[in-house]
Amino acid sequence: MKKVIRITENDLTRIVKRVLNENVIDYPFPNRKTISIINNEGKSVDVDCELAQTPEEKKQGLLYRDGIEDNCGVLFDSDKNSAYHMVDMAFPIEMIFINGGQIVEIIKAQPGQKNIVPANPFAMNLEVKDGYCDKNNISVGNNVLLGDLINEDEDRVNARKERYIKGMTELAKDGHTWRSLGLSDEQIQFFNKVTLKQITDFMKSKKRFNSNDYLGVSTGTYENLIFDFDNVNVERDEFNTYKKNAVAIYVEAEIYGGTVDLYTEDGLGVESLDTFDVIDVLNGSLDDMGLSDVAWEVGYEVKDIIQDIILFHAPLYYLSHLEFDMYLRT
Repeated sequence: MKKVIRITENDLTRIVKRVLNENVIDYPFPNRKTISIINNEGKSVDVDCELAQTPEEKKQGLLYRDGIEDNCGVLFDSDKNSAYHMVDMAFPIEMIFINGGQIVEIIKAQPGQKNIVPANPFAMNLEVKDGYCDKNNISVGNNVLLGDLINEDEDRVNARKERYIKGMTELAKDGHTWRSLGLSDEQIQFFNKVTLKQITDFMKSKKRFNSNDYLGVSTGTYENLIFDFDNVNVERDEFNTYKKNAVAIYVEAEIYGGTVDLYTEDGLGVESLDTFDVIDVLNGSLDDMGLSDVAWEVGYEVKDIIQDIILFHAPLYYLSHLEFDMYLRT
């Protein structure tokens, strides 16, 4: 049985142009990168991109192809005053224009269309299958994580990262986690590093902390809980409790003062609400009253309050694989 080789019209056009020594190159382009778009639902949509980097790749783009696969695209880094066209294209596409780590415009481009220039400034153009944005709930304003950036100087990289971190921080404050956003391992590792720096910077921000200063953190029946951080160590989770990029934070906090309101009973079983010194409770002052369990619970609540104060300043914790292990000193 003879093997049949099917050649499309686009294949034939490409072959003829190569015979005529015109600048037609093979596809897919050799350099690739997966980028992530955070869609309107807060979910991560990954796009497997061919990188159009050489003049020949930029000129050819998606020409001489019969179509493009779902979740695939070609990513162009723009030259100044870049314009695009659809002459000789065999199928419609969507052009997603990106600037500062956000989608600034989406254009539906049709075969034969010329001089396609977005109204907004842009740094990159991602070309995908027609209908891709509607199918994946993607629109203008969505954040884009590009990973290793293409031809961007350090200031632009840092500015884009800051915008991305700001957007993701707002999602974390709204209750989203790495699970609800469907973050990739690469994104989680990124947020591990950012969150660790935020936590470390907060711990070093001043010598002593007072829970009364943090209105965004409810301390319940605790007042004037004063503490500082004696030590912090960071270790990767060797047991892979979550994923290979899980990180454990070991924090030692020293307590210097504070009060707690606790219900206690006297010998006749009469219950009353009394105020106790937190340090005395942690040091066992309630043991003689048969309230060792209460003292144990106070220790856990103090740890939770301190952790909540930390996370109030580092909400990206919820997008990372970080686990606290806190030890109290008095």
